[in-house]
Amino acid sequence: MENLQQKTQTEDKKQPGKLFAYGTLRDEKILKTITGKKFKRQPAILKGYKRCAPKSAYPYILPHEQEMVKGWLIEDITPEIWEKFDEYEKEGLYFLRQKVEVLTEQKKLVEAFTYVGNPEYLRRTFGDKIEYSIHKRVFEYIQERIGDEVYRVYSSSENEEKKRSRQQKLIREMFGPEINHLTSLYCSEQYLSRYVIKSELEILGVPTLKNVRKDPQIRPYAPYYLELIVKHSIVNQLEMYIRNSHIHYLFNPAPYWQFTLTMLAALRLYNNHQPQIQALINEHFDLDDFDQLEYMDYLEKSIVLAELIYKNFQEEVKYIAMEIFDQRRRGHLSLGVELEFSNLGRNAIYCSEPHQDKKYANMAYFHDFDLFRRTWKFGGHIDDHTLEYQSRKRTGGFLEYAFGKKWFFEKYSEPITNDPRILHYLVIETLKFSDIKPHSLHLNIEKQYEIDWKKENNVDFLICLLILGGDIIYESERGHHETRVSAKEIIDSHGNLQFILQNRHSPYAVQDQESTPVIEFQFPRLGTNKNYELLTMSLKGFLMGYKPRPFYIRDRMSPSSLSTHESEILMKWAEHPYSLSERTILQFLGYVEKGLLSERHNFPAHRKRYIIKILYQLEKALFLRNSLLNLPSLDKQFLNNLSQNSSSLHKK
Repeated sequence: MENLQQKTQTEDKKQPGKLFAYGTLRDEKILKTITGKKFKRQPAILKGYKRCAPKSAYPYILPHEQEMVKGWLIEDITPEIWEKFDEYEKEGLYFLRQKVEVLTEQKKLVEAFTYVGNPEYLRRTFGDKIEYSIHKRVFEYIQERIGDEVYRVYSSSENEEKKRSRQQKLIREMFGPEINHLTSLYCSEQYLSRYVIKSELEILGVPTLKNVRKDPQIRPYAPYYLELIVKHSIVNQLEMYIRNSHIHYLFNPAPYWQFTLTMLAALRLYNNHQPQIQALINEHFDLDDFDQLEYMDYLEKSIVLAELIYKNFQEEVKYIAMEIFDQRRRGHLSLGVELEFSNLGRNAIYCSEPHQDKKYANMAYFHDFDLFRRTWKFGGHIDDHTLEYQSRKRTGGFLEYAFGKKWFFEKYSEPITNDPRILHYLVIETLKFSDIKPHSLHLNIEKQYEIDWKKENNVDFLICLLILGGDIIYESERGHHETRVSAKEIIDSHGNLQFILQNRHSPYAVQDQESTPVIEFQFPRLGTNKNYELLTMSLKGFLMGYKPRPFYIRDRMSPSSLSTHESEILMKWAEHPYSLSERTILQFLGYVEKGLLSERHNFPAHRKRYIIKILYQLEKALFLRNSLLNLPSLDKQFLNNLSQNSSSLHKK
């Protein structure tokens, strides 16, 4: 299936071919209306896909191993007719035209194109209609479960329309990820029963502070966690306002995460006015006195505050949206990112003294404050580097923002973009927003080459990557050393170096869809002084140009003897870094250039002027950072000479 999909992507869609029709294009009258022609056709079956026909949207199909779709194989489609079909189906928006194999009545497999549904865009375009039944059932359930508790936070002087609007905002904030997940399921299934909705909403239940008040261990940390609730709720609401008003600038097409650009805009707005917003939080919230307020009170106040902020800066939001639109530098390969934060640094894992973190106790109480749901648009969760996905224990660990992770119990994330510059800005704005110390970053890049598992990587090229994205520091006693590797921050519990891995991500929001292989780089350090646009461009150029062998496949394959040998060399270098030769760096740059010029089916995916600029910046960064590795010996000699001169002058 994977090979077929890769083959599909390399085909020119404008060539003559066949169409597998399963929806309105089965109707000969519609075909003639669109094209003015009558076509030869025959019945056919498409296996591995499921037909979905929501009452309020067009029929569409999605990959599904256990299903099949009946339709018609329409022949002799010319390039001109493909253009008409693409326009009719809104190819690239509502639907994505992909190559498949269909089975004819003669039991022959025939290649054809078909229009696969883009459920994310369908949901966004027909949002009110598609989501209406879900919201209605959700609200009915919440009324039963919470009763009058939802409504007591509203002023009796408000008119009914305003009350209803505020109530819906509160419910969407409380159960945002559940509603979003149910909507995604609805786009893939024909019906969601009331039982399914109740089951989804009962997984985490209604957030409360009752247990927090009773636990003397949590109380000292409560004000800091409550501030996290407020800050994330404000950003969630700002994102919603921006998405509703500026989606024409900030639309992110499938298969990419729908919130990438709107979250970037919301974070940028928040960060532009962070001092003023913090002053408003301090004015409207007594975070130390949480015995009198319930969880929903904090959400309600956050919603009101977000509305005030948005109304005051609506004009600025317009320009932020236009700037983001103008800043885009889209490529071809899908990208994902995970950011790890901890005030305890590498000690966040297996921490015996979490209370050394005076604010958050190593994020041990993340679940007690329902921060799963407050951080869902960030993909927030606690990563304790175990395989227990989304455990709700108080183990603590890194606060990880895995943008594109849409549901608590999903193992895989959606790609967030194919734009290295947008990825960079999203990382930087998130760093500005968070008051927790940044630690590390994982970059995921779509795999589009066949891996040679017997290939021996040139370790000097891997060192080039460490020089670019690692964390090389200088200490007077140790000299230079690279901390991500030398401090064993990217070594797993089995002693394996997690430098380059093959992992998987999901291109759809539906849990049972086939995941996509990605190459994951775990070595980059997270910090505001890093250029992640430059790093991402160099990594994907290196992937496409050099085609490195990953050290292993995550959760499925142990490292080979080659990986073990390369790991040993990297660890020795990290302890005592040495500069690379000019020839090595130029060879590395040659592979990066080769990859960037062939990213999209052997052609550049970016404008050549942009690629040339990136290559210049990359060359400059590599040579300058490489030259710094020679400085310690010069420093010592200089200090010795200075000391001797000082002593002789003192004697005189």
